[in-house]
Amino acid sequence: MVDPARPPDGPGVVPRPDGGVTPMGALAGDLAPAVGIPRAALERVLARAADLQAAQGDPAEVIDEAQLLEIAREVGLDPVHMRQAMAEERARRHQTPISRGPMLEALGPGLVTVQRTVAGTPLERLDRLDDLLPRADLLHRVRRLPDRVIWEPRGDPWSRLLRSVGVGGRRYDLMRTDAVTATATRVDAGRIVLRLEATLDGARRSERATVVAVAIFLLLLLAMVGIPVTVLSLVVPSVAAMTVALLTILAVGGIALSWRAASRSHRALASRVTQRLEGLLDEVGG
Repeated sequence: MVDPARPPDGPGVVPRPDGGVTPMGALAGDLAPAVGIPRAALERVLARAADLQAAQGDPAEVIDEAQLLEIAREVGLDPVHMRQAMAEERARRHQTPISRGPMLEALGPGLVTVQRTVAGTPLERLDRLDDLLPRADLLHRVRRLPDRVIWEPRGDPWSRLLRSVGVGGRRYDLMRTDAVTATATRVDAGRIVLRLEATLDGARRSERATVVAVAIFLLLLLAMVGIPVTVLSLVVPSVAAMTVALLTILAVGGIALSWRAASRSHRALASRVTQRLEGLLDEVGG
């Protein structure tokens, strides 16, 4: 006779300590192997997890480099690559602040940066730059730290003359920057990440000031002409309307051309400065 209080048994169930039973299918689901994540999706998964944690307002934690290297080993990343990535991130910590604003951003970059992993030590490469920039680019050092050096353009009349006329086809574009910063961050015993930054904030603000000045001049000219045109409109309305429309088109066109010229000029300067910084990396890191 079957005891109604006794749980059923059989090949498809497993008794539990509390007297109940668990279907074998549920156990199989619990013991199913985890689904692997392709390496190509690893970066997206980690970034998404960080976004979700930030959205919950969890307090930010500081993870030291040893922990990061351990995490890299657990997810199958080469520690050599992880050390280089950490060195590049440390090099970005000293990025120079620049002015912000829609008009400035539309004109072009206020800061250009290049970086490369090169052989040597921070002292060797920074010393080489400190010897090269004053002679080749008319800069002078304003600050020296163990892992960073800052140079600014020389302000003497001879340097300004050389910048204006050039010598041997050279443009001395770094003289038009606010400052040039070199940061050397050690990757390992024989390599560093060398990062060069050139601040173009002053040049960009100067271009903006030129555009604003041209716009103000044209608008004032339009207003000055508008007074007699208004009087003329009392006599010949059609001619006055055509004159105002023509002058407005000319003023708007002049402002647009001024803006385009300023943007092209600044972006060309940023491109030449970037090329010069790349050339410095070639000379110093070679």
